[in-house]
Amino acid sequence: MDGQFLVSWNLPTPFDISTATNFQTGPEVPAANLGIPRGLAARSDNTDLSVQGDQNQRRIAWLRVPPPPLLLDPDIDEYTLTAADINFTIAGNNHLTPWFNIAGDRVYFSRSTSWETWQYSMSPPGNLASTNFELTHQWGFNTQFQRGMAFTPDRSKVYKIRRSSSSDDFFISADPFSVTEMGEVAGGNPEVLTGVSAQGGVGSTPVTPNSFVVTPDNLNIFVQSADIADRAIYHHQMSIAGDAGTAVFQGQVIDASSEFATQLFGIIYSPSGDKLFVLGDDGGTVRIAQYDLNPVFDVTTAVFSGKQITVTPLNNTLLSLFVWANPLTPGDFNLYLTWPTGGASNGSSWQYDLYQVFGTPPTAPIITAFSAASYSGDISASSVDPNGVFVDESGTRLFVVNGSPGNDLNSYSLSVPFDLTTISAVIASEAIVTSPIGVFLNPDGTKLFVTTFGSNIGVQEFPLSVPWDITTKGAMTLLSTPGDGATIPFGLHFSGDGLNVYTSDNGGKVYQWSLASAFDVSAPTFIGSFDFTSEIVATKGQDLALSSDGTKMYISDLNVGTDSEIFQYSLITPFNITTAVFDSVFLTLTGRIGVSGWHMMNTNDRLYVAYNGDVGGADPEAVEEFIIP
Repeated sequence: MDGQFLVSWNLPTPFDISTATNFQTGPEVPAANLGIPRGLAARSDNTDLSVQGDQNQRRIAWLRVPPPPLLLDPDIDEYTLTAADINFTIAGNNHLTPWFNIAGDRVYFSRSTSWETWQYSMSPPGNLASTNFELTHQWGFNTQFQRGMAFTPDRSKVYKIRRSSSSDDFFISADPFSVTEMGEVAGGNPEVLTGVSAQGGVGSTPVTPNSFVVTPDNLNIFVQSADIADRAIYHHQMSIAGDAGTAVFQGQVIDASSEFATQLFGIIYSPSGDKLFVLGDDGGTVRIAQYDLNPVFDVTTAVFSGKQITVTPLNNTLLSLFVWANPLTPGDFNLYLTWPTGGASNGSSWQYDLYQVFGTPPTAPIITAFSAASYSGDISASSVDPNGVFVDESGTRLFVVNGSPGNDLNSYSLSVPFDLTTISAVIASEAIVTSPIGVFLNPDGTKLFVTTFGSNIGVQEFPLSVPWDITTKGAMTLLSTPGDGATIPFGLHFSGDGLNVYTSDNGGKVYQWSLASAFDVSAPTFIGSFDFTSEIVATKGQDLALSSDGTKMYISDLNVGTDSEIFQYSLITPFNITTAVFDSVFLTLTGRIGVSGWHMMNTNDRLYVAYNGDVGGADPEAVEEFIIP
């Protein structure tokens, strides 16, 4: 066997090497990185390996052993009924399979007796009782009736099942979901879901398909039958991602007849995809049953957990189930049951039951708890002078903003969430402004924010007509910072609810503004500033972040030529930087020179750091991940 590899054996008798069995070859260790490997150490939980190089390559390589998927979402029996039989009004009848957008301020219904999708706004987010009709969208052909609708978790694509009025043929079709904030389309333009890309016959099974889910990779569709004699879920697989016309029937994956003696009404993933909730009638009792999935979103691995709850809707007609995780309050989950009060053709009168789980927000981390985990390698071919970095909460999208001479923003994908070693080539690149530094996006990817010290100094906001697609940015709205003292804003951060925005500058201060509307910089109110020059000698706060609970603030310096550092402060009043007190705690990024920007996830356990200087003698432009092990 040529090359240098890590190898392993199992020891049936712990610590007794004479019992070694099951020789396995692990990853190759490139000589260009370490020369001849001289030493090896493993974490006690077997999630990390470190490999020591020889005298010519004085480095230590960090190899991550991916942990098994974790069940992140609450079990169904953890949900508590908090509101029952709540009235709400919609504009049409025969609605079913509602879905929220990520932000929770829009809800979409398919209509079972027409070819339309109906859109309603909600304020505050998640409050169905506040629905207000905005528009309808015509889908497909007027001879086809909708039976179900499903969005991918990132809301980038929507799928529908349709039934021909002249036959019993059913079709699945898929469309790119071009605008999540559809109410912002001028004139209520209904053409917000662009042309049907494909149609594929579902086939003779399942009977009467009604509800279904789609995996995030757009390769698998799992369809629930609503027929009384067929209480099962079936699998269709697409050979081309997102092209429903290439779907091929694979077979039955769940027989739910043991849990439901009468009929199934609907299925839905939990937000993280580690569970499938199935709604059905079991001999006159309506229940939600939980099936555990490992790997996540893979219904072929579904195992009934034994956990279920009994629900009491006032009727079962057009009964629908969906779950929403509030992005502004991590750990909070809402589960909704909806139904028309007078049956399918009742019209505008509807009701819902709300079940909730209130999680504990992630606690603020101690900055010194972070350690290096993965490194993107060389991105210098696409990013020159990277100044800022942002990773979305799904861990699948990475954005890097570049200063002069590029003055642009690049987007990348991560094929394995949060794993920088799986970074793609540049997906899109978009010119921004002169000398952009910081970058941030709102939770559903419909707004882009950058800071700049070139033209239009301050925080610049751009709407994205296609979520997460930076090439679709619209007209700029400016929060001008010099009038409040921030002459050159560097770092950029928003509170989780989007009602506070923060910048750090090269004058040794952090600034804060409150916003009248979430992630809308058009009406800011200056709150105040905090001077950090006593701690950061360089006086240039290159970037900043707040913990998701608002009790900690973190500021990095710009020490070109020396190790970079991130300093930690406590906020006596959460989210108010004027009450900051230095904790006498800082993280030294040894060997990391020229830290230009970084981003902390809302889970408070991951940092992504962009460099325009060397990383331990490696490539000059890079992104590195730090985690709390």
